[in-house]
Amino acid sequence: TLKETLEFCQKWKPEVVFFCTPYPQTELWDICKSKGLIGDTKEYVEKLNEQGNLTLNLTELPDEVLIRYKALIQEA
Repeated sequence: TLKETLEFCQKWKPEVVFFCTPYPQTELWDICKSKGLIGDTKEYVEKLNEQGNLTLNLTELPDEVLIRYKALIQEA
């Protein structure tokens, strides 16, 4: 859960935190494409240059919630 992740990061203090991101030619990419989560490949890949940003939300939570938790984790 997000709460468990936050608690883990508060304890272990990671230097960086990234969102799970599907990359071309990976199994996660294939799954996301087959589920229609990734539309235009070129447009998606261009967004990958914005490292650290939420490129594709793989959860049922709103983007704002994930972004806020990432900020909390980085502050930990």
